[in-house]
Amino acid sequence: MKEKVNKSSSKEKSTKLKELPNKEKIKKSEKAQVVSNNSEIKKNAVTDLDASQEQVRQLINQAYQVMFSDPEKCIKLSNQALDISNKLDFNIGRAFSLQHIGLGYYHLAQFQKAMEYYKKSLDIFEKENQPEFIATLLMNIGIIYARCANYEKSIKSYLKSMDKINELSPTPVQLKTDILNNIGNAYLKMGDTDKSMTHYSESLQLVEKHNYEYGEANVLNSIGNIYYLKKDWNKALSFHNKSLNISEKIDYKQCMVINLQTLSKNPLIKKEFKNSIKYSNRALKIAIELNDLYSIIISYENLANLYFEIKEYDNVLIYLNKAIISAEKEKMLLECKDIYLLYSDTYKKKNNYEKALEYFKKYFDIDKKIFNDETQKKITEMQTKYETERKEKEAEIYHRKSDELEKMNAIIETQKKELEEFNKTLASQVEAEVKKRQKQQQILIQKSKLESLGRLSAGIAHEMNQPLGGISMGMDMLLHKVENNTFTKKYLKTKINEVFEDIKQIETIIQNIRTFSRDQKDLVLDRIDVNKVIRRSLSFVQTQYHNHNVSLEIELKDNLSFTIGNPNKLQQVVLNLLSNAKDAVDEQSRIVGDLIFKKKIQIKTYAENEKIYIEVFDNGCGITENDMENIFEPFYTTKNEEKGTGLGLSISYGIVKEMKGEIQVESKENEYTRMKVSLPGY
Repeated sequence: MKEKVNKSSSKEKSTKLKELPNKEKIKKSEKAQVVSNNSEIKKNAVTDLDASQEQVRQLINQAYQVMFSDPEKCIKLSNQALDISNKLDFNIGRAFSLQHIGLGYYHLAQFQKAMEYYKKSLDIFEKENQPEFIATLLMNIGIIYARCANYEKSIKSYLKSMDKINELSPTPVQLKTDILNNIGNAYLKMGDTDKSMTHYSESLQLVEKHNYEYGEANVLNSIGNIYYLKKDWNKALSFHNKSLNISEKIDYKQCMVINLQTLSKNPLIKKEFKNSIKYSNRALKIAIELNDLYSIIISYENLANLYFEIKEYDNVLIYLNKAIISAEKEKMLLECKDIYLLYSDTYKKKNNYEKALEYFKKYFDIDKKIFNDETQKKITEMQTKYETERKEKEAEIYHRKSDELEKMNAIIETQKKELEEFNKTLASQVEAEVKKRQKQQQILIQKSKLESLGRLSAGIAHEMNQPLGGISMGMDMLLHKVENNTFTKKYLKTKINEVFEDIKQIETIIQNIRTFSRDQKDLVLDRIDVNKVIRRSLSFVQTQYHNHNVSLEIELKDNLSFTIGNPNKLQQVVLNLLSNAKDAVDEQSRIVGDLIFKKKIQIKTYAENEKIYIEVFDNGCGITENDMENIFEPFYTTKNEEKGTGLGLSISYGIVKEMKGEIQVESKENEYTRMKVSLPGY
C-alpha cells in the first residue's frame, strides 16, 4: 500500500493583538507584538484604547483561542471584529480581523479563501509599515503554497518573510525559527534533503540557544522526517520521540498528533503491531479533542493502512468509512482520492471485484477532475477577480498622493506577474494532462480492438481453413496424378492456379487482421468507402454467424458518397455493433430456446440529407430502460466478464464523435435493438 507521507509540522502563525493603539496614535515607527501559537494571550494594562477598540482586541483574542478547535467560530468572531473596525476606520484592527478570518479558513482546509484574506491583511500591514506582521503573513502565505504542492513559490514567500525579519532589531527568534523550519519543509518535499537539513540545523541552534521549546519540538520532528525518508529508522525514532516528549511537556497538541502519526509507521514500532495501533489511536484522540478535521482524517487513514498490512480488511473498511464521510463533506479531493484507492485495494483483497471497480472509478474520476473543468473555472474566476480588483484599486489610487500611486502600481504589477506565472504553470499542467488522457484513450481503443479480435478468432480460423483445405485437397490430387503419371500440362496449370488463388485469399485475410489490429495513432484521415469497410468487417464474422445459425441480412446501398476519417477505426465500430448484436440474439435464444427462436441480424447502409447511415438490427434480448441511460459509459456492461469489459460502445461513441457523426439506439426489451450510426457525406 502507498504510505501517506507526514504533512508539514509547521502551523499557521497568528499575530495576536497585544495592543491596539487609537487610530490617531498610529505611527509608522510603531511595532505590534507577534506571539507564537502556543503562548497564552497576555492582556496588558492599556490606557490608550477606547471601549470599541478594546472590544476588537478581545474578539480577535477569542478568535485566536478557537482557530484550531472551532474554525467556523474563529471566522464568526473575526468578522464581528472586522465590522467594528470598519465602522471606526480602524486599520490595524481591520488587518488583524482579516488575518484571523484567513486562519479560520485555513484550518477548514479552504486554502483559496484563506489566501484571499491573508493578502487583504498583508496590504494593510504594508501600508501601516508593520514589518513583523508582514513577515508573519508572508510565512502563512508560503504555507498555503506548500499545502498546494507549489514549493518553489512557498520558498520565495518564506524568503520575503525572512527579509522583513532582518529589518528588525532585535530579531524575533520565535518567528525566525518557524520560517527556517518551513523553508526546510519545502526543500524536503522537493527531495533536497541537504538544503532541508541545513535550515533545520540553523533553526535548532536558535531554539536551543533561546530555550524556545515550541520551535524545538517542530524542528526535531522535521529532522526525524528526514531520517524517516532515508530509512534510518533508529535516528528517526530518536528525533520523533524527543519531539513528542517536548510537545507533551508544553502541551503542544498539534505537534503531538504529527509525531504520533509518524511513529506509528516506523518499522521499529511496527514490529509490535499493537504499539502502532496504540500510537495511531492516541493521535486520533488528540485530533478529535482539537477538532482538527484534517488530522482526524489522516489518523483514520493511518489506522486503515495498518489493518490492511495485517489483512484485517473488515477493520480497514470501518476506518475508511469514518474517513470518507468527513473528506467528502469538506470536498478534500486529494484525501478522497487516496481513500478511494485504498477502498478499491481492500475490496479486491476480499474478492469483491464489483465494489473494487466502483471505488477505482471514483478514484479515477477525481484524478481527472483535478485538471479538468474545475481547474478552468478557477482560472476564469481568478482572472475576473484580478481584473475587478485592479480597476477598483486604480480608481482608489487616482485620488491618492503620487507616492502612494507608485507604491500601489508596483503591487499590482507584482500580482500581475504572479498571476501570469501561475497561468503559465497551469497551462503546461493542463497540456500535459491532455496528452496523458489522449494516450490513455489510445490504449483503451487498442485494448478493445484486440479484445474484438480475440472474440472473432474462431470465425477467422474457419475463414482460413477453407482455402487451406482447398490447397491440401488439390495437392493430394496432384500427387496422385504424378504417381500414376496421368496428369497433363493443362491439368497441372489449372491446379497450380487454384492453389495460388487460395494462397491469395489467405494473404488477404492476414492483411485485414494486421491492418485492423495495429496501433492507429499515427494514421492520417482518409476518404472512406463505408460499404467497403462493412464488407471487410463481415469477412471476419460471416462464417462464425453461419455456424451459430444466425441469419445475416445485408443491404448495402450502391453509389454512396464517401466520408472522412480513419477506416480502421470505423471498422472497429462496425465489429463492435455486430458483436453486441450476436451476443443479444444468443442470449435471447438461450432464454426462449434454440428450437423456437430464429436468430436474425441485419446490417444496411443508405444515404439521406447529405448523411451516410449504417444500421445494425437484431431480434435479440433488447436493452432495459435503466441500462439505456448508461450504455455509452466506460466500463458499463450487463454482460459477464467473459463477454466483455464495457469498453466497446464507449469507444465506438468516441470514434463516431471524432468523425463528426452521431450514434443512436432504439430498443425494446425482449424484442429488438437497432443501432444507427450517421456520418457526414462528402
